[in-house]
Amino acid sequence: MISKVKRTLNRVYSQLLMYNNPFYFYGIPNCDYLIKGQSVLLKKMDLQLNRKEGESLLRGYPYAIKIIEALNAKFSVQDKSIFLQIQNLKFQINSAEELFIIYEVFVTEVYNFNCLRDTVFIDVGMNAGITTLFYAKNPLIKKIYSFELFRPTFLLGQRNLKFNKEVVQKIEAYNYGLSNKSFESTLDYSLSRKGRMGLKGLPFDEQFNDVQKENVVVKDISEIFEAIIATSGEMDIAVKMDCEGEEYNLIESLASSKLLGKLTAVMIEWHYHKPVEIIDHLRKFNFYVFSQTLPSLDSGIIYASKGQGHF
Repeated sequence: MISKVKRTLNRVYSQLLMYNNPFYFYGIPNCDYLIKGQSVLLKKMDLQLNRKEGESLLRGYPYAIKIIEALNAKFSVQDKSIFLQIQNLKFQINSAEELFIIYEVFVTEVYNFNCLRDTVFIDVGMNAGITTLFYAKNPLIKKIYSFELFRPTFLLGQRNLKFNKEVVQKIEAYNYGLSNKSFESTLDYSLSRKGRMGLKGLPFDEQFNDVQKENVVVKDISEIFEAIIATSGEMDIAVKMDCEGEEYNLIESLASSKLLGKLTAVMIEWHYHKPVEIIDHLRKFNFYVFSQTLPSLDSGIIYASKGQGHF
């Protein structure tokens, strides 16, 4: 009985908050916006947009403000689409999730490997091209190879790459995933949460309202990396992996083929269980390894370098 009363009070309280501030659950204070019919003026951004078309920005508002404050970035609306300009880089914003990733990559610099000399960067899990473009602006990065499993996500990444003609010439992007073997499959896919799925499927502890089936192509990472390494000469090779659980198979394959020893630095977002095997493989190939667990406790970041002074 007490729990039922509590649920009722919480519902009434939530409705009251929404009445007083329609954007309360987006984290937007009353003083930050002005509603004009179907449009909303976001005062801190000096930006007016259609409420429905601008939902991705509204939902990601707290991260959008942090991005503006940290990077002097600028949001704009063009042809009913939302764009973000960070210095000389331009992104189309398709979801609130992308704002979180941009905040992670550009503000907290979660994948910021400090190159010491000419370097090849490999982006396993390109998503919308955010980390790829972060590295493309670095003059010491001479070549980038990016891999994205799902075609709808790949096309969004391609669009972002085309917006950035000054750096796109150093990028080769591929619409296939990487694993410890080559195969084809059909997987569940959610466009709104495109950064939360991979070959392991959708996270079992989340609900998705826009699930569709996508045919995917997967190639053997050892074959792909061997070809890249063969054409990289004496350049360093830095790798970022964010592939929702497939990282265990990827590192196992690179270790078995001894290609892991050819890499200079590896940045891995691990998922679901502690990365003991990954760390063991890295140490066997003389990497210095730093590992952290994120607050969710079922994911974290590994940074590994072959020499001192890289991090």
